[in-house]
Amino acid sequence: MRHRKYERQKARKKQRVLEAAASSAVVDGGEAVNASASASGADDSAATTTANNTVTTGGVMGGPRKRDLLIERLTRGMQEGINICVDLSYDDTIHNYRERCSLVKQLTLVYAYLKQSPASMHLHLASINPASPLTEKLHKMGFENWYASRHEGRPESVWDPSRIVILSPDATETLETLESDKIYVIGGIVDRTVRKAATLTTAQQIGAQTRRLPLREHLGSLVTHVLNVDHVFRILCDYQETKSWKEAIVRQVPARRIQQDTADTTATADITSRNICNDIAVADSAADKSNADTDQTPEAVEELPVASS
Repeated sequence: MRHRKYERQKARKKQRVLEAAASSAVVDGGEAVNASASASGADDSAATTTANNTVTTGGVMGGPRKRDLLIERLTRGMQEGINICVDLSYDDTIHNYRERCSLVKQLTLVYAYLKQSPASMHLHLASINPASPLTEKLHKMGFENWYASRHEGRPESVWDPSRIVILSPDATETLETLESDKIYVIGGIVDRTVRKAATLTTAQQIGAQTRRLPLREHLGSLVTHVLNVDHVFRILCDYQETKSWKEAIVRQVPARRIQQDTADTTATADITSRNICNDIAVADSAADKSNADTDQTPEAVEELPVASS
């Protein structure tokens, strides 16, 4: 009885070996056995592997090729794009802890939109103090790997003041277009507390031009003309893409900024619907990796290979 059981087990084992050999198309002496089945299986396997790699490699961009195209576009923007600078010199004197966290959050959204926008832009961060709490928080976000230029000096020490255009809601002249030889400076100030004429005063001190975004020309009355750093950056990107201030502003100005009793209701409706789409699109790359932490610690931005400053 025991002998017959052993024979049955041996026969089943031999059958499994033969089946495995047939299905895997064993190669003997350099000749493929069951070549057609093997080729078909290999093709299916390769296709599956390629598809998997496309989905899982390259983060939010969807694949290595798209990732390479992103890096190529960001690098080209650093070489020939419109220069947009965020001046961080206000941090040491007028930001508390909560505002500093908010500014870091806005800067990560700026970089997230830079990666999303087709506009050719060169992002600069100026007045970086290596020992400041703000810089420490930015390092945690991996900003040293961003495709952006970093400067410890203030804008007027990096560029000739005649090339600098400081964007200020208190300026009397509107910004009409973006020029490749100018440096457009956004003050790194959060809008929790509106600080009257802070950027205008800076411009007067260094002898730079000032311009304001044409918000009231396209939206009428606003609750405030002070926008977040990331909203200003997004408007500039969209203008560079569309060459239409109205379209860029309607896309990016938050609906809460509009005075409902005096604003154009059609523009307000457009802003509300577009903001919903924009908030979803821009926040995805950052929010997917967010720790959702309650003390306002901002989420990290997906790292790309290190860019030279």
